[in-house]
Amino acid sequence: MTRVLVCGLSTYDFVFDVTTMPCRSEKYRANNATMIIGGGAANAAIAIARQQGSASLASRIGDDWVGNAIVRTLHAENIDCSYLHIGKDAKSAFSSVYIDATGERQIVNFRGDGFETPPAWLRGESQPEIVLNQTDSHFDAILTDTRWTDGAIAVLQLARRLGVPGVVDAEAPIAERVLQSASHVAFSMQGLSAYTGIQSKEESLMVANGKLNAWVCVTDGGNGVTHVHNDRLHHTPTHSMNIKDTLAAGDVWHGVFTLGLGQGQNEQSAIEYANAAATLKCAGSSTGAMSAPGRDQTLQLIRQKK
Repeated sequence: MTRVLVCGLSTYDFVFDVTTMPCRSEKYRANNATMIIGGGAANAAIAIARQQGSASLASRIGDDWVGNAIVRTLHAENIDCSYLHIGKDAKSAFSSVYIDATGERQIVNFRGDGFETPPAWLRGESQPEIVLNQTDSHFDAILTDTRWTDGAIAVLQLARRLGVPGVVDAEAPIAERVLQSASHVAFSMQGLSAYTGIQSKEESLMVANGKLNAWVCVTDGGNGVTHVHNDRLHHTPTHSMNIKDTLAAGDVWHGVFTLGLGQGQNEQSAIEYANAAATLKCAGSSTGAMSAPGRDQTLQLIRQKK
């Protein structure tokens, strides 16, 4: 089984279905509401596990009821929680999420508080099953978001030592040293324009490619994925389906893309694999990562397109 380590943000999301996005200082009524796990890293780990990969999550949560709810969901999704840092008296991250009738979303996130001491594996100290500075901590690929700079650099350095892909889900703000530690950088549109200061997708991606010693791409929702190969831009479109919910779609994409690389797929094949999984997630009947598809369903969609 392909092993992937995912590092970054885990949250609990309070999701409200609304007809239109709130835009004024007044009360709004939701058509429906859900409480689910969220955060880029946690969502990506769930996507990997549902694709029959082995996912380990390195993240920071508090010893509060929110953290307990996060851990319960992770265990239910067969995520390895050995690398979680549970901060004493710390506050876990949580978000308020609005999803309108078109499936688009708006998020207000509290990133957590009270994580004063880095976990033992980040300090390089020995702890049972939580030692990232030893080469026997084997993973086939590593993914990190940009929400925890020290953690991101630690896991990307591990990827280099192991000689496996080290992927960054690049959303602003992004520390330059995180990008410089990666083998693969997958920008969001927001992350790419913030990094280069250029609004044109094509021009901005070429500039980023010139600045980084890494393979680079940009994900653009329903507009597909553009990457650089041999100094030329290549575009991979998404699948056409009825979109119900885009929440966590990018996280699912990054998780499945990284899993594909860990399985030995080339970047183009991994993009096609991730595009199919993200499309199915958006067409699913559940909210957020709870609509992340299984492997058989994803491969069936890929075969249908070919």
